[in-house]
Amino acid sequence: MRRIEDYRDWTSLDYVKVGGGVSLLLLGVIGVLLWGRRQAREDATWTETPCVVLSTDVSILAGERRASRFRYSIATSYRYEVDGTTYEGRGFGKPEAFPSGLDFLDAQEFSRAGDANGTADRCRVDPDDPSRSVFRVLDPESTVVPMRIALVSLAVFLLVFVYGLQRGIRLGWLTDHR
Repeated sequence: MRRIEDYRDWTSLDYVKVGGGVSLLLLGVIGVLLWGRRQAREDATWTETPCVVLSTDVSILAGERRASRFRYSIATSYRYEVDGTTYEGRGFGKPEAFPSGLDFLDAQEFSRAGDANGTADRCRVDPDDPSRSVFRVLDPESTVVPMRIALVSLAVFLLVFVYGLQRGIRLGWLTDHR
């Protein structure tokens, strides 16, 4: 484990590597969050259509136990009709967290409370391609907090990157030594 004093020995290139590398990773995270937000907004504009739930399945996500909570994924199969043609879709809800006191069977009952087999419900269908549908539209605002955290972190690591570049220029490793 490194001590604080060890970071005084970092070279300018170390700051550039860490700042640039983490910044690139954060840009990827921000890109995924923006794509999810755009997709959720697009899904919300699709045509609402009656559908019938065929099955609901709950599974524990592997390795997803955090601070006395388990994370479950809820998958729903459903059937809907558009212009006389019947389609079948699968909706995967975002992972839900349940307190550890809630066991797997309780989670299944929780998921089926509104989505029991044969239950009539509403889903959204892409008006341009009726074979594309979503059972539940995710809230686009659910990305706001992670996006803010990623943007603040990006700003910090870009500052580390710039600091490394400036330090390198000052020390002369970015100038031509001919």
